[in-house]
Formats: sequence, structure tokens, C-alpha cells
Amino acid sequence: KVAREEARVTSMNNCAFETLVFADLFNNVGYLQCRNGDVTNAKSSFANALKIGKNALEQVSGDYKESMIQGYKHIGTIYYNIGIVNAMLGLKEKVIRPLECSVGLQKVALGESHPDIAIVKHNIGTVLVGIGKFDEAISAFLKSLQMVRFAFGNDDCRAAKELFHIGKVHEMRGEYAEAIHVYQETLRIERLTLGVDNAETVMTMY
Repeated sequence: KVAREEARVTSMNNCAFETLVFADLFNNVGYLQCRNGDVTNAKSSFANALKIGKNALEQVSGDYKESMIQGYKHIGTIYYNIGIVNAMLGLKEKVIRPLECSVGLQKVALGESHPDIAIVKHNIGTVLVGIGKFDEAISAFLKSLQMVRFAFGNDDCRAAKELFHIGKVHEMRGEYAEAIHVYQETLRIERLTLGVDNAETVMTMY
């Protein structure tokens, strides 16, 4: 009986792993549709990918859950893509929740302070700027900045990138004193890490 139960669980888990492949395929199709401007069908593909992926994860049990860490990362990516598509379709009220789900799943897969999560946070900030949610955008960039500095140090060029985007949001809001303050810190780090003639340094000076 124990052997039969173990075989049943193993079979279910193997099916779940195989099912995730189909989730990835739908996600890739959605990505290509998005690249080609077919946003409505891309949203449908991402929705199918999410449904398949979540069903696959729900089937996994026992020790196999550890092996599904990459599955959480993949589904986090699908949630991110759904948020992006909703933004492209102008569905502002349906943007933030998928992006938050994406970050939550990425943290399960990678840990709280993994540099890859900083990239996701940065991209979320960019999307939020695009739909005019400036407070949320600054919050996302600040969290990304915190993770980058934790991983690479205070004066890393990736920290300067986050600071630049924070300064840009302040500038867009007409908060020029705050923008200049942040740009000056950005410039200090870029001169230190990239040099005075680097294109990014020049852009900050501009």
C-alpha cells in the first residue's frame, strides 16, 4: 500500500512538472503576440498560462514542493506579463495586483533580497510611471534601490540607475528641488563608477 501510494504521488508530481511546460509554452506565445502588437490575444495566452501553471503547482505534494521553486518563479513571470498587458490595454485598475503577485512569487522562489527581484521592482516602477501612479512608482524604485544596495553596495552603478528614475519621477511631478537632490547623488555615484565621459553620467548632467 505504501509503495502504491508513493507511486501515485510520484506520478502526480511528474504530471505537474510536465504540465508546467505547457504553461511556459502559452507564456512564450503571449510574449511573441505582445511583441507583434497583438495585445488582446497575448492577454488570453497569459491567462491560459496562469491557469495551467497554478493547477500544476496545486498538484504537487510532499518533498517535491522544494523542486517546484522554479515553478513559482515562472508563474511570477506570468503574473508580471499580465500586469504589463493590462497596462498596455489601459486597464489601470488591473495592473498593480498582478505585479504584486509577481513579486510575492519571486520572493518565494529567490528569497526576500535577491537582485533579480530588484529588477522586477524596477520594471514595476517603470510601468507605474507609464500609467501615472507616481507615488507607487517611487515606492517601487526605492525598494529596488534598497535591494541593489544590499546586494552590491551603496555606490554601485545599479543604485545610480534607481536614483536616476526616482529623480525623473520627482521632475515629472514638478518637485524640482527633490529631483536635483536625487540627481546630484546619482551623478556622484556615476562619476565614481562609470567615469565623467560615460553616456549615463552625461545624461544625468543634462
